[in-house]
Amino acid sequence: MEKRKTMLFVGVAVIVVLAGLAVVFYGEKKAGDNGKSTSQSEEGSVAGTSTSEDDAYKEALAKDLAAKGMVMYGAYWCTHCNNQKETFGDAFQYIDYVECDPKGENANPDECAAQGVDGYPTWIYQGVKYSGEQSLEKLAQIVGFEYQTRNNAD
Repeated sequence: MEKRKTMLFVGVAVIVVLAGLAVVFYGEKKAGDNGKSTSQSEEGSVAGTSTSEDDAYKEALAKDLAAKGMVMYGAYWCTHCNNQKETFGDAFQYIDYVECDPKGENANPDECAAQGVDGYPTWIYQGVKYSGEQSLEKLAQIVGFEYQTRNNAD
């Protein structure tokens, strides 16, 4: 009888764990989709793909961030910083980036210290710190960037 109770308990526990995993994965998919399949932006590009329009958006955003004085502070060894750089792809060259690790290329740890940067990446805009990886949409929202597509510009 004791063995049956144990087996029943294990069976119920497995079902609960599987149900929990299903909720987590389904919830993440729904939260990331914003009700759209494959996470499409309003311009119709699919996140994670690289189209000329997507690249043009990233370049325009990166240039706008730099022009408006937004700076990214990071370290060459930081996984999150490298993820953030990959988010921009080739357009990252336009981002105003400060390397905080003294061993990094063109390092400026004194500026990082002066800005009170204590984690990477840290974005600073108009004296406000934004810690961690930021989505392109969030960065655009912070600086008030509005992208004009070729179709909208006509």
